[in-house]
Amino acid sequence: MTLQVLKPKVSTDNVLYRFDFSSLLQPGEYLIQTAASPDKGFVIWSGADDSSSPLVVTAALAAGPNPTVVELTVSGGLAGNIYKLAASAGTSANRRYSVTGYVPVVNESI
Repeated sequence: MTLQVLKPKVSTDNVLYRFDFSSLLQPGEYLIQTAASPDKGFVIWSGADDSSSPLVVTAALAAGPNPTVVELTVSGGLAGNIYKLAASAGTSANRRYSVTGYVPVVNESI
């Protein structure tokens, strides 16, 4: 598993995070499927579990003929929490990789 540094997210914003898998891939290998991991796309790493401000994560492959990037769109979240996000992807060589990042949620832009 690879760790990626993510910028903080304002609780009311929708943010696109790009998880780059290129350093994990062999020459000519590319991503063919993706998912947020675990199923909901995140776990609360630090903070409270507040269902009134849920974090919502959707995953997609970046556009292009041989993608190497997974895009996670993240909305919501409780200010003060730090969420562990993970993107997993299957490749043209029948391998599966995962990239993880931690995103703090804040009240306003830093």
